[in-house]
Amino acid sequence: MPDNRSIGTLEDLLLEAGSAAYPELNAAAESYVQSVQALSELSPEDLKELRKPAGLKKATVAAMSSILKPGKAIQVSIQDNRWLEENSLELPRIAEVTRFFRALLE
Repeated sequence: MPDNRSIGTLEDLLLEAGSAAYPELNAAAESYVQSVQALSELSPEDLKELRKPAGLKKATVAAMSSILKPGKAIQVSIQDNRWLEENSLELPRIAEVTRFFRALLE
């Protein structure tokens, strides 16, 4: 995942899509997630999940989603908001995953 050629996660694709649909929100979420790592009140244990290989990406997607759909699951935001619309669906890796799923389901 995500393109069967490089290492990655679903969040890599969501960040590509989110950055196409919501470039300013994506930048703000990335900045926020980066900045919380310097907070003195957060212990290494508090930041354990964030420091995992995909932790920053997962937190950035979650931050974007929490602005778009406060208190709702990320899936609700993906379904209800513009994560996967025209601009993002044309991105090469997202188009490739879309083709894969269509072929799989045929």
